[in-house]
Amino acid sequence: MQKKKTVKKENKKEQKSVVANRINQDCTLNGDLISETDIRIDGTVNGHITSEAKVVIGDTGTVRGNIKCNNLTSEGIIHGNIDVSETLYLRKASSTGPYSVRFRKIIIEDGAIVQCKLLPHTNLTQSDNEEESQ
Repeated sequence: MQKKKTVKKENKKEQKSVVANRINQDCTLNGDLISETDIRIDGTVNGHITSEAKVVIGDTGTVRGNIKCNNLTSEGIIHGNIDVSETLYLRKASSTGPYSVRFRKIIIEDGAIVQCKLLPHTNLTQSDNEEESQ
């Protein structure tokens, strides 16, 4: 008599955090990059990056465009606005240009070059935001 094998199906949300997209060191992407999963940039991206997960810019990575994601860790160079809904981690080799950076939590290592306007996300309601803009 054969034993039946049971295979657990992974939760779709768990699969998203495991799968990663990568732009290697010798690659250049000219255009926008949109992903539901993690992205690692070791090459160059000339365009905007949007991810529903984590973006990692390696020490050889350069992004010339805006980045919008849940979490961002950077060791490379970013020339563009950054909007991180959770944690922004700027490692000691990272460099940001003269743009705006929005985040909920920020970690900046000693040696990181931060030449931007830091704007923490707040817990304001939409009506509070409308009053502020008037």
